[in-house]
Amino acid sequence: MLDPRILYPRVREYNKTEILGYFDTGLNYFDSVLISLGTSIESFEQILYMDYLDARPIYKTAEDIEMCFYKAYLKNSKKYEIWMQVYAAEYDPIQNYDRHEESTKTRTPDLKQEIEAESQRNQTRTTTDNPQNYKDTETRSVSPYDSQTMAAAEQIERSASGSRNTVESYSGAPDTASSTTTTTGTDTDAVESHIYGNIGVTTSQMMLASSLDLADRMRLVQEIEQDIAKELFLQVWL
Repeated sequence: MLDPRILYPRVREYNKTEILGYFDTGLNYFDSVLISLGTSIESFEQILYMDYLDARPIYKTAEDIEMCFYKAYLKNSKKYEIWMQVYAAEYDPIQNYDRHEESTKTRTPDLKQEIEAESQRNQTRTTTDNPQNYKDTETRSVSPYDSQTMAAAEQIERSASGSRNTVESYSGAPDTASSTTTTTGTDTDAVESHIYGNIGVTTSQMMLASSLDLADRMRLVQEIEQDIAKELFLQVWL
């Protein structure tokens, strides 16, 4: 019976260029994930190589090793998709409330104002004076020279009797005026609101601690490396 250590040589026992070439081909499945994490395939394959120098690949051919990478990606692709969304999210660790509101109200009335006015003065005014027995009398008196009473040298008295009536009458159509107001156009009201902060149910210290825990769990490069190792290497040490 052959020694398992002979059947499954360690990574360090392979030609480095050859084994890195196998890794490079398989890591193409992880290209978009690694780029989103700020890591290149070249850097990641070196990390994988150094961390698993003493691990023993289950398969030896390029096709089989590539399939191990594919299996690791296929089994965890949804997890990687969510990782990338979480990794790209922007947030303030001491804020737990962030609400955006946008609303637009459009009214389309007639906003253009046009005023037309017309005035026509077509009445005739007539004044009629009816004396009707009206009498106007003027008397002039002169004071005598030998009067002992102080009197004006000349006095004029005026009196009137009878009746007098003044009548004003109008003829023709009365004055007219008209106006028209028209409004055209569009009236739009836009409102944007951004309300954010800490609503008080959690202290800032607790929120900062949670943010540090999240950062500790976001060792995504290491997680990918472990996912690949589960498919590629023997899970026992010989």
